[in-house]
Amino acid sequence: MEFFNKKFNNVNDFEDLIYFKISRDINIEFFNASKVKVNQSFENRFVSTVTAFSNTIGGIVFLGFQTVRKKAKSFDYIKDNEITKKYLKNIISFNIKPFLDVEINEFKSKDGSLFAVKVRRSDFAPHMANDFKYYTRQADKTALMPEHEIRNLFTKNNKPELDFVGIINTGGVPTLSEGMVERMNFFPKFLIKNSGAVIERFYKVEISIPTALHDVSFFVLHDYFSRYDEEMTVFSISAKSPIFQNEIFTIAEAKITLTEENYHLFENGNIEIKLFYSQGTKSALIDLKSTLLYNRKFIEFSHFKKVNKIEQ
Repeated sequence: MEFFNKKFNNVNDFEDLIYFKISRDINIEFFNASKVKVNQSFENRFVSTVTAFSNTIGGIVFLGFQTVRKKAKSFDYIKDNEITKKYLKNIISFNIKPFLDVEINEFKSKDGSLFAVKVRRSDFAPHMANDFKYYTRQADKTALMPEHEIRNLFTKNNKPELDFVGIINTGGVPTLSEGMVERMNFFPKFLIKNSGAVIERFYKVEISIPTALHDVSFFVLHDYFSRYDEEMTVFSISAKSPIFQNEIFTIAEAKITLTEENYHLFENGNIEIKLFYSQGTKSALIDLKSTLLYNRKFIEFSHFKKVNKIEQ
């Protein structure tokens, strides 16, 4: 949703809702000032709306708008000083289970306050409201979630979710000969993460490195050699220990050696990552030149030709 990227701490962001005639939708809801009170009626409706967004695709609840035919028409500032970010946060914390973290933004003026409550789709849905019910969004309405959808969400989210999250140790270590760069060595480490709600015990990662760049004297990866695939050397690392919820795991370390002779493969080459786990497969391409750097700068072919040192 485009509006999720706005900070909603200035009047211009809120004015855009009126200018673009934003309407109530599956991920947008408006409350006017007359409905925003410190009472049970408001809290119940607010909680059911926030819960519904979290159980569907996420959304934003706006407090302080008049609507006409469901579209934002004008500001209707919240003047009650008891309506604060802390109050709204407490409503959510005390009335929605499991805990749901939201982002609440406020614009204050002499006329009162406008609020934007950003609710992201939960990775651990479904969430239950304080009335022990589960809610969802149907078009622009908040509705009770059917029992079969509740069961499906519990099943869907009760699983591991592995992702390749990146590489660390990407800085080059140069070897100089007579004032010139003879080679540049890299020792990248590859990281995966379990962002799911369940421990993952069964997984395999394949790392494909351009053969001309892989240092065969680096024995750390030797036990994981799988095959040659055209100009790539493929290493296969299977699970030796489980990955727990939110754990980031170093799957392997490689050694890549860059010289004048293989620079053309480095400049246009990639490392390929394939991740296999109990819920499916994922893949990623890592651009070598933009990832493996020296002193946080790109390495150019000229660094290996008629230079005394790499620019510091």
